Amino acid sequence: MWDIIFMDGIADTFHSQYQSQPLDLLSDSFYSSRQQAITERLQEIRSSNLETLQSWLERSWEAHYNTRCWGLNWDRFRGVQHVQSLAICLGGELLAAIFDRISQGIRHTTSGVPDLMVWSTDTRKYKIVEVKGPGDKLSFKQMLWIDYLLRAGADVEVCHVKPVGAKRILSGAEKSSK
Repeated sequence: MWDIIFMDGIADTFHSQYQSQPLDLLSDSFYSSRQQAITERLQEIRSSNLETLQSWLERSWEAHYNTRCWGLNWDRFRGVQHVQSLAICLGGELLAAIFDRISQGIRHTTSGVPDLMVWSTDTRKYKIVEVKGPGDKLSFKQMLWIDYLLRAGADVEVCHVKPVGAKRILSGAEKSSK
C-alpha cells in the first residue's frame, strides 16, 4: 500500500521530499484520487496466499524501514518477521478489509480503533481487544470499529478490567474519619 499512499502523478500532494504524508491524506480526495489502484491492491491482498503476503511485507519493510510516515510507528514491531507473523494470523481477507476502511476515510477512522491486537504464531490465532476500565464505556467510534471488524469476520472482544488488590484512594471524608 506504500506505493499507493505515496503515488506519483496526483496534483498538489507533494511539495517537498521531506513530507511524511501526501497533502491529501486526510482529505476526502485521498481515496477518490487513488480508488482504482486501492481497489486493485485490496483484491490482490484478498486473493494472495500467505507466502505472497510475507514477501510483499518483506520487500516493503526493506525498502521503507525507518522512513517517516504519518501514522506509522516502526518501533511497534521488533522486525519484519514480527509484522509477517501478524499478517499470517490475520490473513489477506481481514487485512484488506482493515485497509479498505482506513483508505476510504483515514481522518474519520483513526480514532476508535481497538486498543490491542494479540496473536500467536504457533496457533495462528489472534484477538483484537478493546480494553475498558471501571466506569468506562465504548465510544460511538469504538462501536463502529468493533461492528466493522466483526462483520469482516474478525475475532474481537471487549475486555472489562477491574482493579484487584489495588490500593484505593481515600476521599477527604474517608481520610478524616480514620
